[in-house]
Amino acid sequence: MGLTVAVLVVGACGSDQVARRSEPSRSPASVGTASSEEKSSGEDQTCSEEIPFDATYLPGGFEHKLVPGPAPRGRPRDGEEQVIFHFRGSNGRAIEVRRPGTLFVELAQGDDAPTIHVLGEDTAAFGPINPGGNEFIVFITYPSNADPEDQCAWFSLNEVGVSLAELKKVAEGLREI
Repeated sequence: MGLTVAVLVVGACGSDQVARRSEPSRSPASVGTASSEEKSSGEDQTCSEEIPFDATYLPGGFEHKLVPGPAPRGRPRDGEEQVIFHFRGSNGRAIEVRRPGTLFVELAQGDDAPTIHVLGEDTAAFGPINPGGNEFIVFITYPSNADPEDQCAWFSLNEVGVSLAELKKVAEGLREI
């Protein structure tokens, strides 16, 4: 019988933190925590509403137009400053693009954690939003050389009624604008 460990990562401004495995300085714990001095300042970073990438693949029944705001069945904002757009599909399905990204749970899988190739970088394949939950996200740092503390460089793709296989294909098919 193996032991499964889950880590809930809570960050400033409601951010997702799935990080590249090859860059320890961008681990979920280091990216998602602010110093007590930063937290006490009460200043939230306001990010541009510009989304610097686009999807080359969307599942069948999806419109290729980004719609402002959360998807009709999507989660509420993770803070006033979070920018949200979504690709709308049929039957209430959607893929949200959030900046800064959403909170997530990362399973402690060690060095064997699955990765996918997104916008020229390897990143963790996906993570559940809640422990044992069935809502998943893919986290993206863009550009890849951004300061790990720059929350405006943190994006997530949140699925709403989309399979993990479809979410993965959308993430892997992103292209810079």
